Amino acid sequence: MSARDPVVQDGAPSSVWRGRSDAGELGDTRRLFDVVRTQGAERVPGAPVLLGFCCDAGVLRNQGRPGAAGGPREIRRALAGIPAHGLDLFQDAGDVVCDDGDLEAAQQALAQAVAAELARGAFPLVLGGGHEIAWGTWQGLRAHLDARGDHGRVLVVNLDAHFDLRTGRPGSSGTPFDQIAQACHERGQRFEYACLGSMTATPAALGPRRGWLTG
Repeated sequence: MSARDPVVQDGAPSSVWRGRSDAGELGDTRRLFDVVRTQGAERVPGAPVLLGFCCDAGVLRNQGRPGAAGGPREIRRALAGIPAHGLDLFQDAGDVVCDDGDLEAAQQALAQAVAAELARGAFPLVLGGGHEIAWGTWQGLRAHLDARGDHGRVLVVNLDAHFDLRTGRPGSSGTPFDQIAQACHERGQRFEYACLGSMTATPAALGPRRGWLTG
């Protein structure tokens, strides 16, 4: 791995996973910081695994403001004190870090990390970061399915204020679903994009294009 390659850090700092202890109370008082594993360990099939994507490059390319790279750490900090509610454990696999603007390399590293977690039987949850995580995550899922001989379609539910269907290249936080559409076209797979909600605030050029399913 060269100095300019994305770095996959093994586990998040333990200082993030902290909170109050209610161990003196009756019943299950565990919070997420009590059940997280932050160091390398065997995955439990089906158990959630957090994977951060620390990257500002996609947002900056989309004329946004920096700060998305700090998202994974702050999300972890916010999650730490949430009650575990029966969850016995989950893994924090660390972060893919893009600190040199090479978004494409970082997305490829994210894809490889997602595919690896799926191959272990884990359930990866990717923390951004900008919405360029969608392209990297989809590539990882698609690679995992292809390796299993599963060439079926993938359902993506996108809850967002934006369609993220911009066609500009290089890719950005605004292009992931157009990149997925292009990849599906190259694979000979159908791509449908169903929009629920108002489209009046979006220029027509940035919305779903002819031939796509819209609602």
